[in-house]
Amino acid sequence: MIKKILFSIFLLTSLTACSSKKLISYYNDLNQYSLAQNYNNALTLIDKNENKIYKKKSRLLYYLDKGYFAHLAGDYSISNEAFKEAKKLYDDYFTKSVSNAAASMAVNDKIQPYYGETFEISMLYFFKILNYLKLNQAESAAVEARAVNHYLKTLTNNNWSKKVYKDDAFLQYITGLVYEINGETNNAFISYRKALYLYKNSRFFNIVAPQDLYDATINMGKQLGFNSEIRTLKKDFKKQAKNYTPKNKNSELIIFHYNGLVPHKIANTIEVSFNKAWANVNAYKSETQEDKDIETASRVANSIIASDQIIVSVPTFSNTPYNIYATELSIENQNIIMPPTTSLGHITLENFKDEKGKIYAKAMARSAIKFALIRATEEASQENLSDIAGFLIGAGLRTTASLTEDADIRSWRVIPAQINMARLKVDTGTYKLNLTFKTKSGFEKSKKIDIKIANGQKKFLILHTVA
Repeated sequence: MIKKILFSIFLLTSLTACSSKKLISYYNDLNQYSLAQNYNNALTLIDKNENKIYKKKSRLLYYLDKGYFAHLAGDYSISNEAFKEAKKLYDDYFTKSVSNAAASMAVNDKIQPYYGETFEISMLYFFKILNYLKLNQAESAAVEARAVNHYLKTLTNNNWSKKVYKDDAFLQYITGLVYEINGETNNAFISYRKALYLYKNSRFFNIVAPQDLYDATINMGKQLGFNSEIRTLKKDFKKQAKNYTPKNKNSELIIFHYNGLVPHKIANTIEVSFNKAWANVNAYKSETQEDKDIETASRVANSIIASDQIIVSVPTFSNTPYNIYATELSIENQNIIMPPTTSLGHITLENFKDEKGKIYAKAMARSAIKFALIRATEEASQENLSDIAGFLIGAGLRTTASLTEDADIRSWRVIPAQINMARLKVDTGTYKLNLTFKTKSGFEKSKKIDIKIANGQKKFLILHTVA
């Protein structure tokens, strides 16, 4: 009896999980390489820690991190291989009923596989698409565009009545661009138009619909002869309609600026009354093996003073400050400030708002069960051994439980907080692109890049800053 209860407590304390301190230290090192734009060293560090930081339960993050830094390093094929493995793993988790596993109270989230957030999987598709475009494989990019459209449609269908992340303005914009490149004008118009309205209406995108997106939507509509749809768009997006000017140049420079780092999870320790925590146990209707643990805990729950305080560790998010607030571009007499097209920092925090109640409820329930199981162990030890032995065992377990109460702080924390995007129509030729990064502290950093664009080419450029 005592051995069975101790095993349950062992699971709940998650002694085998990678410690938060090691995880934080590791990502601090990784972010230093990112800051220095030393992406190959970052990849070396990731591979070195494949079986240490990532292990089996964080395998998804291994492939996501590797895919992202290979993307930044310009190793686009290697990046896509990593993202392919990440998506395969995500699909495998999904088919094994992730929702049921995540609802289990019997184990700490840290010793369960990291399943990935829905918006993180969406971004996986974006990086794959851009990898293919950089490799001049437009048809493969279109395959990924259709895949992410299907993924977003599945999210929408599964959550149609919920105000959660279930579609993505930025991804719809990108898929529209891919369809345009592949000559799929109707599909391009559909995705572009959907993106416009998502920017306008979704709480996950506190961003004004980009002028470039509106222009592209109107251009596709004109090619298709969608006069009625164009009139509606002009009515719904008056500011963009006023600034619309047709451009006859046949080549285009498309620039992405990855700026900052997304908010990262930290552990927050709180104290709650046993009574409040136990209420969350009763809210669960689980049919798994953990019911035996709950049954054991329930037998002693009534004997525990309701006001007894228990320690609960829950995740919360901390913003990672970054100094650059705007990027100014100048090329061929065109001077613009790159507009934001997605704020992954904002999406991260909004998504957490939706998940917070469930996460906190589960953490409190697990801590309440652990607290009650320790009391049950103490009583069983007093009965089978002695009062002093039971007291000492109980005190030791409470200390261990307190020290090992640690929240799951895993997330895809290396991706940018914000992505800005600009589309510049130019003639065929060689140009000098002037960049100016404007900072909140008043400091400006300038950079010049030589650009050569062929006739009818859509050329892609990626900029990356962290601080």
